[in-house]
Amino acid sequence: MPRLRPAVLTIIFSFCSMLLLPGCSSQDETDASPKELYRKASTLARQGEYEPAIALYNKALAADTLTGLSERPVLEMNRKRHLEGLVGDYSAALHTTGFLEKHAGSLLPDSLRGGMLAEKAMWLSELGDFRGAAAALAAISAPAEDQLFELAALELRIGEVRKAETIYSRYARQPHDPVSEMRGVAGLLQCRMRDAVPDLKAADDLAMNIAAMSGNVLSLDGDLKRRIQVLRESSRSLQLLSKHQRNASYLLFRALILAEETRNPFLIQQLRYESNAAIVRKPAPFRETGDFFGMKDMQFAEAASLLGLATGSGELKPSEQIDALRSGLLLYQNYLPRYPGPGMQRLVDTAQRKLSGLLVRESRIFELFDALQQSEMLDLQRTLQNSSGYFRLDKEHAALERQVTSLQRDISGLLQRKADIFLKGRGYEMNRAAEAALQSKRGRLIELLGEVKRIDPSAASVLQMTPVTLQTLQRSLKRGQLVVQPVSADSFYAVMTISTREFGIAGTPVPLDSLYDPASGLRRLVRDFAVQGVSDVETFRRQSDPQWFIRAVAEPLNAMSAGYDHILVAADPALPLHMLGIGDKKISMTASFREIVHAAAHSGGQAGGGTVRFFPAERIGMAQLYTLFHPGESVFLLWKPFGKESESLMQGALEKETGRNRSPAEAIFRLSGSSGGTETGKWIFVSAYGSR
Repeated sequence: MPRLRPAVLTIIFSFCSMLLLPGCSSQDETDASPKELYRKASTLARQGEYEPAIALYNKALAADTLTGLSERPVLEMNRKRHLEGLVGDYSAALHTTGFLEKHAGSLLPDSLRGGMLAEKAMWLSELGDFRGAAAALAAISAPAEDQLFELAALELRIGEVRKAETIYSRYARQPHDPVSEMRGVAGLLQCRMRDAVPDLKAADDLAMNIAAMSGNVLSLDGDLKRRIQVLRESSRSLQLLSKHQRNASYLLFRALILAEETRNPFLIQQLRYESNAAIVRKPAPFRETGDFFGMKDMQFAEAASLLGLATGSGELKPSEQIDALRSGLLLYQNYLPRYPGPGMQRLVDTAQRKLSGLLVRESRIFELFDALQQSEMLDLQRTLQNSSGYFRLDKEHAALERQVTSLQRDISGLLQRKADIFLKGRGYEMNRAAEAALQSKRGRLIELLGEVKRIDPSAASVLQMTPVTLQTLQRSLKRGQLVVQPVSADSFYAVMTISTREFGIAGTPVPLDSLYDPASGLRRLVRDFAVQGVSDVETFRRQSDPQWFIRAVAEPLNAMSAGYDHILVAADPALPLHMLGIGDKKISMTASFREIVHAAAHSGGQAGGGTVRFFPAERIGMAQLYTLFHPGESVFLLWKPFGKESESLMQGALEKETGRNRSPAEAIFRLSGSSGGTETGKWIFVSAYGSR
């Protein structure tokens, strides 16, 4: 065998490391030639047997690259890369892509290289790396129109508004192509609405231009899918302006008519959903689209149909609405993507408030606990999906940690892909492979979590996302503890209370009207509280936002909490209950019921001690993850920023208190001046986190 050049040896070593195959050696002979293995792999891929096909590609490539790269292995490697992405093996797909980018050179034609980079951008986008996705698309030497519009959308998403505007402007000046022109103007409207101070007059002018251009697009012949796409994109842009909702709805109905001409079942049902959801909101289309998406394993889309059915029509009985809401929210929870899109997020928020209101009005109060617990689980799932580094095993089990982390990443990407098929209206042909891969990876993750449980039961409990029942929560509480959770329903605001023996709504729910939004009111309350001086807090309490929450929360609690000395506020975002004037009690913050149960099961009975950790109150999810993976440690929320010196002094004081076997809640209780403490002032801007 001739001596190989150093450059060739480098390529072979890199590729063999990527495959992780001992067969990358001349001593490992295979019965079939690489050509035969490629043929078999291609046949399996056409039959949908992607994993066996990838294995055969790996075996063939290991033999076919022994003496370096040539055109055949490069082209076959490109096919393997596509299959790895199709089954959601993101690390392998990106690794193979990186190898080809670095070493394939002219052996990979520009047309295939462009397709490879476009798929790389899709994978990175599914994983949440939008900058990386934009860079991949920008590297295509001769991008197609769709690729440039995708690049513009990514630039807009990462805040590069001017870069997106440059691309959209290029197409907005193409009157010879009405479709491209309309897409460009619709993109410019998106850019205008993303400006720090939107120019509403300019946005309105663009919206009117879109409406005028639609006639030219609708009068064209042929290329139905391209025309459908621009009508959908334009409608999405018009929906950003309330006065153009009817025009947005009209474009969707016209897109539906074009979709029916394509006889494409997916496009037809998607446009039926979107056109119905825009304004009409009749129950029959929601039911029918939900049935279709359910049969096709498009669970995210099915959830949207069910939630649209339950929130959009007054024709359903309350029991029917409750059933649809519960089914839709459960589906959404099981198929929650990292980025569900603002429209879907608004629909879910509306559905949660609607369900809470219905359950209270129908006197199904015990089911309200389950609904609120499910909402908390959704929030925790979002936090887990959008965080990293929280799951750690010791060095001895580093391989297991990597396997779990990799599977979580793959599952998150596949969930996003299934959602994007519906949100973007394309890629339906990938859904079946994504669903099969998702179920396989979820099964493997369950197996691995069984191994994790033997090493770190606390971490395994968090990752398994086991629901909490009311009875389990009550058994986890101590005498004197009262759990409080705000309930923001469709027409009222209430406070749920739970103790070891009692469960219900405190006082009378406060009716909501169009003059006050509790969600935005709470954001203002927390923001304004953070800028108060120590001497200004009493004056601040008399302002409108604190007064509203005092009336809605503090007064009902003061009337019924006399027998309790420790209040646990389960709320995300955090509610500064201690500032609203709740008697002489210990108060702790927590983001969910589940943390209370988790702490009781895994804290080992610790009361306090250890290093004190601070987290900003507006980032309560950070405190939640830390306490779930480090039960028993002393954690506190800061409602305002302090300098390093002040934080260090406060940390020392808290460590001194918790070192005396006092819980975080007891430490703050003493330091704030209650129960004989001497310092007050700054401690009102510090809250204990957790149930101890």
